[in-house]
This record gives sequence, C-alpha cells and structure tokens, in this order.
Amino acid sequence: DYGRTIPGGTIDYRLTVTNTGNIAVDNLILINMLPHVGDTGVIDVVPRLSEWRPQFTQLIEVPAGVTVYYSLENNPCRTELLKPNPPGCQPANWTTTPPADTTQVGSFRIDFGSIPLEARDAFTVRWIMQAPADVPENLVAWDSFGYIATRTDRDTKLLPSEPIKVGVVAERSALAAYGDYVWVDPNNDGIQDATETGLNLVRVELYSAGPDGAYGGGDDSLEATTFTANDTNEQPGYYRFSELEPGTYYARFYPPVGYDIVTADQGGDDARDSDVVYDSVNDIYHTSVTTLDLNETDLTWDMGLIEKTSAAVGNYVWADRNSDGLQNESSSDGLNGITVNLYSSSNTLIGTTTTADDVSGRPGYYLFDDLTPGDYYLTFVAPAGATLTVRDVGTYDTIDSDANPTNGRTAIFTLSAGEYDQTWDAGLIVPIGNLSLGNFVWFDGNNNGLVDAGEQGINDVRLTLYLDTNGNGSYDAGPDTFVAQETTYTRGNQPGYYSFENLLPGSYLVQIDASNFVGSGALVGYGSSIVTQNDPDTDIDNDDNGIEAAVDNIVTQNVTLADNSEPITDGDLDNNTNMSVDFGFYRLGSVGNYVWADRNGNGEQDEPAIDGLNGLTVRLYDPGADGTPGGGDDVLIDSTTTKNKRRSARLLPL
Repeated sequence: DYGRTIPGGTIDYRLTVTNTGNIAVDNLILINMLPHVGDTGVIDVVPRLSEWRPQFTQLIEVPAGVTVYYSLENNPCRTELLKPNPPGCQPANWTTTPPADTTQVGSFRIDFGSIPLEARDAFTVRWIMQAPADVPENLVAWDSFGYIATRTDRDTKLLPSEPIKVGVVAERSALAAYGDYVWVDPNNDGIQDATETGLNLVRVELYSAGPDGAYGGGDDSLEATTFTANDTNEQPGYYRFSELEPGTYYARFYPPVGYDIVTADQGGDDARDSDVVYDSVNDIYHTSVTTLDLNETDLTWDMGLIEKTSAAVGNYVWADRNSDGLQNESSSDGLNGITVNLYSSSNTLIGTTTTADDVSGRPGYYLFDDLTPGDYYLTFVAPAGATLTVRDVGTYDTIDSDANPTNGRTAIFTLSAGEYDQTWDAGLIVPIGNLSLGNFVWFDGNNNGLVDAGEQGINDVRLTLYLDTNGNGSYDAGPDTFVAQETTYTRGNQPGYYSFENLLPGSYLVQIDASNFVGSGALVGYGSSIVTQNDPDTDIDNDDNGIEAAVDNIVTQNVTLADNSEPITDGDLDNNTNMSVDFGFYRLGSVGNYVWADRNGNGEQDEPAIDGLNGLTVRLYDPGADGTPGGGDDVLIDSTTTKNKRRSARLLPL
C-alpha cells in the first residue's frame, strides 16, 4: 500500500510495534533503512524498488531512556538483525548526534535498552520526511523496518522480523505551486552563477497576503512551512509549496547563522536573481507579494546568501541523564531556559541569553552572533538543584560537555571572521526524584469533559512539563522552567497515555504543545473540551484539566507533587504517582460555502463557475441565549471573505 504526497510536500511516517503476546519483552532494537534508489529490505534483502529518495528533515522524538542513533549509510551493516551481514553493507558508525544537514541521514536505529514493552502495549515512532521539489509524478518510494526483542521471562531473543513495506507516491496538483531555490553567492553579485551551489535546511514559510493583498497589515496568515533540501539529482537548496489555492502570497526566509542576504533583483533574469529583502522594523526577510492563478507554477522566488565577516558561537545544553558527559540522550532532553553568558578574554561581559528551541523546534539551543572576531569564553548557569556534568569526554568535541563543573566556565576560544563555532555545549545532571505525573489525552466525542465508555485516546500528542518557578499557579512563558517533553503512546492496548517520571517534589504545569495544532500535528481540527475541573490538584481522574490560555495554547493550572502523598484512586496504588491529569479534545465543526452572481434570478446555482464572487464579507454569529438571530444577544464568532478557496470557520458544537 502507499500514501500520497506532492512535490516539496511532507511525508508523515508512523511506525508502530505492538506486543501482541502475553509476555513482556525488552532489549527491543529497531532499524530503518530510508528509501533510496537501489534499496533493499532490512532483513529480507530483496530489492525494495524505490524510484526516488525522500529527504529526512525532522529528528525522531522518543521517551526518556530510549535512544535514537543515526547513520549516513543507506545500507548499514546490521548484525543485530541479520547474520552474516548482507553483501555490500557499510559500517554503520551509529551516532546519537545527527549531521548538521539531516537530509544526509540514510538510516536510523532505535534502542529501548532495558525498558520493557509490556504485553498488549505498543510503541509508535513518528518522523517527517520531505519530497524533493522536482520529484517525478507517479513514482513510488518504499520503506520498511526490521526489529528484534528479548522475552523477559526466559531472556531469549525472538526471531527478527520485518513487516510489509509501505510506499509513498508523488502526484501533481491542478492547483498552484511556489518555489524554489536558496544558494550561496560568493561573488555577491545577486545572480545564480553555474559554479555556485544551493544550501539545505533553510527554513521557508509561505504566507497568504490576506484581504488587502499586501505584505504586513495584520491580515497575513501562515499557510505552510518547509526547509530547503536536495532535488532528485541530489543538488541542494530547493524548496516548493504545492497544492496552493489561487491567491496572493509571499515567502518569509530565515537566513542561517553566519549568512546575510545579497541585493535583490539584480540582472535581467528573474529566474536567476535573488528576491528577498529585509524588513528591519519587524526583523523579517521576505519576498514581495505575487498572485498565483489556477494551474500556475512560479519557481522564480529565490534567496542568495553571502557569508558574513562577523563571527558567531553556540550551541546546546542538555540533561545528561546517565551522567557520562556525552550527548547520547533523546533530542527532547535539550533544556530550555538555561542562562548562558559570553565574555571577552579580558573578562568583559559581551552578552547574555537563554537556551530555547532552534529553528526546527528542538529545545536546548543558544546563539551569540554578529560578533567581532577575537577571543572569548562562555559561562553556563546551572539552575537550582542541578550540577554540570564532566567535561571533555571522548574525542568528538561536538557531542561532549565543555563547561567546568565547578564554575560553569569554558576554555578561551578564538573566533575568526565568518566563523560559526557550534561546539560549545553543557550537560546538566538534573536531580532525580521518585515522583511521576500523567496520564491521558482523549477524543471527547460529546464534549462533556469526562472520559466516557468507548472514547479513545490520542497518540502522538506532544506535551511539555514546566516547573511553576514563580509559584503563581499558572503558566508564564519565560519565568517557568522547562522540565521535559513526552509524546502520548499506547499502553495496555489503549492509545493516548503519557508519563513524566523521576520528578522531584514541587509545583508543575503540563502544556499541550502548540505544534499539535498545525501541519500534521495530532490535534489539527480539534478544540479543547469543556473543563470540568480547573484545579488538577483535586486528583479527580478521567476529567479534562486543560485550560485554553490562548488560541491553541492548552495548559493546566499547577499540580503539586509531594513524596508519598499522591492519589491511589487514579488507576494505580502508588502514592508517588499522580495519574489524574487528563486532556479532552473534540472535533471542531465547520460551515461554508459559496457566493455567486445569480444572473437569471432563479435562486439556483446554474451559472458557470466564473460567476462565483470573491471579496464579499461573510460573518458567523452565535444567536445567543434566546437562540434567535437578531435578538440583541448575538455574538460575532468569526468573519471571512469569499475567495477561490472555499473557507470554513472552526465552530464549538452547541
């Protein structure tokens, strides 16, 4: 079987391993060889017959204790699954640190270690890939994985297995498309010369210009996000937004650290120039607005980059859960909100920042840029209760910790003109407690805020745990400290569970991450249920505790955890676990659809499609308590204007 995508489109892979037996297993190892031309199966090494190669663009998130390894090899040697190794395989050189250009990843390995997969439980891995901008029509890329595990009752290995392959085919759309290229322009002439090359992993966002048809103005809306990647000929720098409704659009670009844009609109060939300008008021790099018609493909929207002469330094702070000084934890173990200071070698403070998500949404990153070349050092400030891990372990400076465990200071380093040094990291040993917090995210079909019989949980929902640092009982971005992230999974044959473990006593807040409501997020098209109990500290189970603090920002009030004081009426008998913090979601309704010129006045849509009328305002109202339009208590819910795309408004069921 196969799914479908479009040129430049995303491919949302979900891989599920279910323990269908009645005995728990551990030492589960899973290997996936990503699709490429000439590929074979993982265990059954017959040709898999992929006709093109998707690009790996987003790192895999797994629960704490599970480790993801990456390899650049398309055909890694894999004695864990296959002995002897298949002919032609290459040493995998597995590493927990992916390449800076993730599109180079050829395979990955997931190791559960001693974490058991209980009987009837399941584990789902999700990752995002991207179709090349020029992928041919109706060709298939095939994927499969192999796995092995050990029975816990006998400590014997099960036979390795490889489920049936799945494919994805690229299809053309009758709608519009927009692209296409980001390149490095060493001679700074603003023109794409034959010897110049593209640049991958540049973030590009596409915006609708809104009813006013102009950049800015407050009515623009984000339509899609992508990253530049290789085309089908393995040439870097390409992006494409496909399947667009006719309308007015512009693109926003995020130049990588160490680069600046070249001058736009140089030369006489719009297909070879750069089109990006800088809005210094809003700090936005963007193109001008263009109009796309039905069936139009406009691939002339490019960005040229020139390396800066200034310098920059970064990079990463993480929770070193095994205290070994190496970055072999999950990417979700990056720590946000950690203070980092930059000093000159003469001890002058140059700047202070805090770690945050990078451009791909991964936590734990920091950056100082536009620096004068020279000598510097950094200090990392460990939060209360945490200590810095050992430094300079191993031979690879990109995956160790560099801060002195005593004072948080690094060695002095030299930055040259144009250099971006991404090797200065710090591992933190976070105190481990005995407490746990969970538990359930579900589809609340009747929107009553209660888990009713037959209502199902939701997998792949990303949740973030914060410490209520300022003690005010509610979430505050910035002051409250990031603790961990988890994703809902299947437990006991029921999807939708999550658990934050090894917590210390304190007050915590659980947030449904905003990424769940956009793109291919698990909660796109869903709204938060009616809250039956605002205070999750009541320890009442199977009710909705999420509060909508803003649009698509669902968070609890504070949950206080204390040793030996947690409920035993929440599905377990452990007084160190609170498994009563739940979130319900219901499917949003919609209403539409069409306004047209009724030229013959008969009230029927028997005119040609060209008689549809754009630009007319349509307002949606709640009739209020009396249930009657115009009764004085009506409430405006939403408004829109007619255009080629038939829009709908999200509705709360009444």
